[in-house]
Amino acid sequence: VLDVGGFDLDRVLAERPDFLEQEYSFEWAGIFDLPAGDALLECGNGPDPEIGFMLLPVNDGADAMERVIAAAEPAFAEHEASLADGPVAPGEEVSRLPVPEAGSRNQVVLRIPQAGRYALVTEHGPEEFDLVLRLAGGQTVQHLESRAFVAAHSHDEQVTSVGLSGDGEISTEKLNDWLGPLLATQGQDIFRMKGILSIEGQDRRFVFQSVHMLMDGRLDRPWKPEEERRNEMVFIGRNLDREQLQQGFRECFV
Repeated sequence: VLDVGGFDLDRVLAERPDFLEQEYSFEWAGIFDLPAGDALLECGNGPDPEIGFMLLPVNDGADAMERVIAAAEPAFAEHEASLADGPVAPGEEVSRLPVPEAGSRNQVVLRIPQAGRYALVTEHGPEEFDLVLRLAGGQTVQHLESRAFVAAHSHDEQVTSVGLSGDGEISTEKLNDWLGPLLATQGQDIFRMKGILSIEGQDRRFVFQSVHMLMDGRLDRPWKPEEERRNEMVFIGRNLDREQLQQGFRECFV
């Protein structure tokens, strides 16, 4: 499995430098300074009938965005979003804002319990739905900082993603024993797989990608002395069994 030349990974990386970046279940997060009271999240027409979002309280600190990401990823990836049919308070649940027809706008009330910093995390980029955050008086609120993310989802609701990560070294024999049968039996449903692995006995990263049953991988640059040798894999496809993939991945470690 680790020596199949099904694709030219160098060409892919030249065309898409962010190809091996970690993918998330959301596309954007922004941190806002909001007063106590009600704010309005407003959207226009977009490519989906709904847009998922969540509002999180944010503590001050240099790693504020990293803590937002850590809280938002499992919420978006693992939980069914509920329809935002009333005021939405900050919390760890994802809500769905219905998208209106072209030429009109829709909004939902965000109930801010106390003045402070809050993160708005959205399933798709705000520009896709002309998403705006306003105070109750109509004033637009600008974010203090924001970050866009590589998305692991698509606008097809049947397509899902599973991200796997873990510390330690991977056994090539165990990895082959897992990925070979997996791609042979489920390759038609695995649209794309990619990752960066720390292989036993190697001081260089192993990077790979696959499309359906074809896979390409190679040894990449050396691991940096201060760099955490962390294994990351992402699956995108239909009928993905998260627990089964997690179990198979865990069994690949030395």
